[in-house]
This record gives sequence, C-alpha cells and structure tokens, in this order.
Amino acid sequence: MKLSPVIFALWSSVLLCPCLSPLSVAQAQQSTIDTPSYNYSAPILASLGSPPGRRGSATRNETPPACVPSTPLDLTALVPRTREPLVSDTLGQLNNKDYESVLSVTTQESPRFWFYVPNFPDSVSFEFVLQDDQENTLYESTLATSTEGIIQFTLPGDVPIQVNKLYTWSLVANCDPVNPPFVYGSIARVTVDPSVDLSLAEATPKEQAAIYASNGLWQDAITLLGELYQSAPNDPDIANAWTNLLSSVNLAEVAEQPMPNCCTQ
Repeated sequence: MKLSPVIFALWSSVLLCPCLSPLSVAQAQQSTIDTPSYNYSAPILASLGSPPGRRGSATRNETPPACVPSTPLDLTALVPRTREPLVSDTLGQLNNKDYESVLSVTTQESPRFWFYVPNFPDSVSFEFVLQDDQENTLYESTLATSTEGIIQFTLPGDVPIQVNKLYTWSLVANCDPVNPPFVYGSIARVTVDPSVDLSLAEATPKEQAAIYASNGLWQDAITLLGELYQSAPNDPDIANAWTNLLSSVNLAEVAEQPMPNCCTQ
C-alpha cells in the first residue's frame, strides 16, 4: 500500500534530520523515586522536528459522512506535540516563528504505538505505515477494531528501529479513498545516560514510568503506565498517574477512554 499523496506532501514540507543526540535525554529533569511525577519533559534532540499531525487531519465539515465520528473526539495519536524553534539557513540562527513537532522517543527496538479511535458510522479498519528517513516503507499493517477507545499494538520484532535514526509513521482510517482521517508523526530510538539506567534499575514499575516521562522517553512511559492501568483500572494511584501523564501533553480528554482488546491485523 502507498500512502496518500496528501500525507507525503505534508511530510515533504518538513525538514527531517536523522541525526539525533544519544545523550540528549539525560539533559531532562530526572524524577526522584521518593516523589514520582508523571509530567512529560520533552527531550533535547539534534533534529529539526517532525510533522504536526497528532489529531485527525481534516475538520468535520470537510470530512465525508462515512468518516465523521459519532463521538465528540476525533482520531488521535497519543504522542506529545511540542513547540520548537525553526532554525534558519544562516549560521544556525533561530527564526522568529516556532513550529509544532510530533515526535516521541523510545529506548525500545520494537516500541508500542497508542491511538484513540472514535466510533464511525460504519465498521472501519485502519492502515498503519512506518517509513524510514528516505521514505522507504518498512512496515504496513491493517488494524481492525469495532470499539471506540484507546488501541495499541507493538511493532513486530523483525522490524526493529535503529538507534539515532528518525522514522515517520501514519495511521489512516479506511473510510474514504480521497479524504480519510489520519494522524502522523515521527519516532526515534535513543540511548540514555547511565545515571538514568541506574535510577530505573532501583525503581518500581510506577516509578520507572515517572522516570521515563521526566526524561523525555514518552513511548516507554505511556507503554509501561498503560500496561499498569490495564491490569489494575480500579487502582486510584495508577488511574491518577495515567491521567496526569496524558494531561501533561494536553490529552486529558482521552485519559478515561476504555482500552478494548486490539488489534486484529
């Protein structure tokens, strides 16, 4: 499957640099084990960013009827969206304008992706595509779910992402061939400072999630905390931690959404 020309046009309009700093995540504020905070702190990466596509691409007035959700929320990627300065072509100076970047970071070679899927009028499948920085498709899969909520799936082990390389991904709802809702962004795998590894080794799973979040390792933080929330949805401490993590990246409205078993591929 080839991605929509619309998505390719959006990606190509953003300059992507595959050079990521492996030590950058150590520059973020570490969370102490005594008082875990689930606030996400964006890492400092030697990158000019990634596409701003966390939420569904078109407004509901522009969307075909078959693609208009029957729920208030739109298709949403559970990833950070941060404002970063644009770098000019002159001696690395900063421009006056910022842009919004959708970039998540992980230490895992097979990370897990998280999305909120709304209810559509008819049963809708979703097409997930992962590409490298040369726009080569590394993985594509059709995901089927019939229930509104937060879905997740793990990248197969035979498609590992490499350290210090930038990858782009997209999730497209197969409800219209011309103007479907879609979300898109980038992911990078990094290494962490030994001090962070030491803190993780001494921490409980809940504390590890806080350490991941405060060090900018979003994909690791949401996956670990999401697993804890799924296994103990009635635990108030875990539920509050889940809400706080999503609220820290302005996704509080999806925090209480259900997590159906997904996905059929």
